[in-house]
Amino acid sequence: IIYNNFFKSYRIKAILIAFFFNFAISSSFSADLEKCLWVKSSELSSDNKIESLISNAYRSGYKIIFLQVDIHQDSRYNPYIDTKIVESKFDPLKSALYWANWYDLEIHLWLNMYKIWSSTWAPPENHIYYKLNDIHKDWFSSDINGHIDCDIQFNTSENKVLDSDGFQGIFLSPYSLDVQKYLINIITNLIDNYKDAGQPSFSGIHLDYFRYKDSMYGYNYKGRKLFYDEYNVDPIYLNKISHWPNKDSTLNFMNEWNLFKSKHINNFLFDISQIVKSYQNLKLSVAVKSNIYESKIRWNQDWDNWVYSNFIDFVVVMNYYNDTESFSNNLWDIYKYFDDKENINKIYIGISTLDDNLGVNQIRNSSVIRSQINNTIDFSFPGIAIFSSEYFNFNPSLYLEIFNE
Repeated sequence: IIYNNFFKSYRIKAILIAFFFNFAISSSFSADLEKCLWVKSSELSSDNKIESLISNAYRSGYKIIFLQVDIHQDSRYNPYIDTKIVESKFDPLKSALYWANWYDLEIHLWLNMYKIWSSTWAPPENHIYYKLNDIHKDWFSSDINGHIDCDIQFNTSENKVLDSDGFQGIFLSPYSLDVQKYLINIITNLIDNYKDAGQPSFSGIHLDYFRYKDSMYGYNYKGRKLFYDEYNVDPIYLNKISHWPNKDSTLNFMNEWNLFKSKHINNFLFDISQIVKSYQNLKLSVAVKSNIYESKIRWNQDWDNWVYSNFIDFVVVMNYYNDTESFSNNLWDIYKYFDDKENINKIYIGISTLDDNLGVNQIRNSSVIRSQINNTIDFSFPGIAIFSSEYFNFNPSLYLEIFNE
């Protein structure tokens, strides 16, 4: 548990450090633009590294850090993992909260929700994947061809996914109430274990992969049964539209099926929002796909509805186009769609600093990043989230190149 006294003795030193390192940031940025930085868990290997990262973020003018927490493989964060597993004595979350308090930055816990594993390499032995695969196979996502994520095969010699082309990770099913309970318990566990004077020691919950794996997924048998009980149609056959005598009726069922899938995501987000709203000043945000319409149809991220319904404090649109024209066109589409300041103020824009070149990350041209930032400001979006803190490893001064001072 993090106690109030843990931080208080360092408050004066924090103010002095903040004063010493503070430099002039133009009023147009500091007053009007909230700058956020995604930090991967792989960057949090030691207290010294975390202190360096957070101090760099502070000196670079960031206000919010989306800190990735390994909720599916660390028993300190996940009450479903066997506590007999001995975790490292070093707790990266506790360290990050300490240093963020020192530098007066907000920590928002970046949680991978339905996606529990990303790499083509097999999960470590303490990962929740193995426990769920033993006793909860019905929790996993399934595609239209009947492939279930719990059946992904790993190469025993190289310990790697056999068919890694197009591998999108291992996902859980949004239909399962047990999956929802699993994820809710993780969130409440984090809130309970990292508190300061009865309030969470962090400033927000940031949900990622809060969606279906893709449009071909969502065919977990539980979901199919629920839909069949309501419509007397097995959704797995809806795509065989040529076999149906009434195509209009089929299209209507397909639309109902898509709404049915989205409903499970929406209802669960509402439940999470009620938990978050019960704590003063705790914020809820979700990382979302960039195109509003494709998000609804392909991944069932009904994020415009989340904005309008005040389920979230803000969304972060992953506008990761590597060319400024496509990036700005999407900004324009979003701006036109909402067309009112109240809801525009709930939309932050995510910008990538890295490009994948044949599996190798390379820093994106700073002039492209700078143009995308300036265009975001021109559209009056309130926040920018930079992906990710890894850019400090490539170019420690990149912030000065991409933000006009």
